[in-house]
Amino acid sequence: MKMKEQLYSKIEIIIQHGNVYLHNKSEENIEELIYETAAMLTMDITIVISSIPCYQITQIPSKQAVFLEKLTGWEDGKISYYLAKVKTETITFEGTMTLKMRKLSGIVSLPKIADCKIIKLSSQDGFVVDIEKMNNGTINELYWLAEELKAYTDLMGSHFDTEKAQTKLWKMNSILSKNDFPKVQELQNNLLGRLEIPMFFDKAEFSKKVDELYELLEKLK
Repeated sequence: MKMKEQLYSKIEIIIQHGNVYLHNKSEENIEELIYETAAMLTMDITIVISSIPCYQITQIPSKQAVFLEKLTGWEDGKISYYLAKVKTETITFEGTMTLKMRKLSGIVSLPKIADCKIIKLSSQDGFVVDIEKMNNGTINELYWLAEELKAYTDLMGSHFDTEKAQTKLWKMNSILSKNDFPKVQELQNNLLGRLEIPMFFDKAEFSKKVDELYELLEKLK
């Protein structure tokens, strides 16, 4: 069984009366967990994506849940939660995974609630997508190109070639020139700028921006 499939059954979001909890259903304590959340509201010709905050939770006991937030303001939209990192005694995962969400009726008992420390690490700005200029094929093409760049960046290590990375980013030009995806364009420009002067290239920071591009397109897809 793949790691994501294991985690999907062990960590979930539960919602009751508008209260949101993250439930550690596993047999292990979670030493560290990082998650992101975003809301998507679809209107006639646009999709509005809320800001995307990122949080860290530490020391979540086995079979217990952590209160995350009270839903307000975005109830008419679709809210999602994404696992970015989790570490237990036997598991270490970093990536992007949509967490399973389960709504509980008022008569269903919640699991025991743990008092865990939650720290806000960062937040990405929200943005608006023009539906008339968006189609799934275009998003998929950009996603596959971002996935190719991420795989190259993650796997090449010290053999990473900035010119090859530039070529992979330039493949997006023909798509971006015909479509209005300002956030994707901004990230592509940022990444290309980091490759302009190889002697000052910072692989770690470049990798973080590649992950941000990949995760954005995964959410849009």
